[in-house]
Order: sequence, then structure tokens, then C-alpha cells
Amino acid sequence: MSYIRLGWPMKYVKGISKDYVFPDHRGYVEDYDRITDNGLVELLFLYWKTDDELFKQHVLKRLAERLGVELRKKPLDGRRASNHVMKRGRASR
Repeated sequence: MSYIRLGWPMKYVKGISKDYVFPDHRGYVEDYDRITDNGLVELLFLYWKTDDELFKQHVLKRLAERLGVELRKKPLDGRRASNHVMKRGRASR
């Protein structure tokens, strides 16, 4: 299982991930000592659990603004993400 995968469309941030972040079997998280601003915002949207969704959305939108990260108008659902991956696979042949 990975938290974010390299080359996959992001759910909240526009574009394709340039990050690979995953739990290591030794009990820590590996990110190869780098993570993009886009990846950071995406991870926070995905894994910040809170009872106050309004506050979360507000703070993360402000963070994205300050970092120059472009958010999607609507989060990408699984079906649309699969379509992106399939299109990219056909384009690379």
C-alpha cells in the first residue's frame, strides 16, 4: 500500500503525481527525502481526518494558494482516475 503513487492522477490536486510515499516494513514512512508541494497538499487532503471538514477545506485551500498548487474543481473519483491511467497507457505505446 502506498499513500501516493508516482505517475498516477491525483484526486484533489490537478495533474499527475511526481511523488511516491509509502510505509516501510521497518516502521517508518519513505518518501526518498523529497516531496513536492503538490504531493504535500494531496496527502493532507487524503489523510487529514477531522470532524470539522469546513475548517479542513478552508486551511488546505489557503495552503494550496500559498504554495501555488492548483486544485481540481471536483475531486477525481476512482472511475475517472482509471480512465486517465488507461489513456496514458495507450498514449505511450
